[in-house]
Amino acid sequence: MTAPQLLRRAADIIDQRGTEYDTTGKSQERSMPRICQLFGEATGRQMTIGEGYQFLIALKTARLERSPDHIDSYLDRLAYQALKDEHELGGGV
Repeated sequence: MTAPQLLRRAADIIDQRGTEYDTTGKSQERSMPRICQLFGEATGRQMTIGEGYQFLIALKTARLERSPDHIDSYLDRLAYQALKDEHELGGGV
């Protein structure tokens, strides 16, 4: 699979999740602020949104070390990186 194909499929996943999980009517879903809030409530340590995405990127990387042929983990990791970059650039919801 080529880099452009991987990126397009990762973008499609972000769009699909937006349609499935969005409650604002914008077809965008961004759960990370709530995830970080729940993490803070459970642990007493407030994780930043960037750290939350970095955690998920690390999760997918660890899974790829065990299952390097699992295409979904590559796509998810790309999507999480894009969402992290979006947040850091001030875009998105």
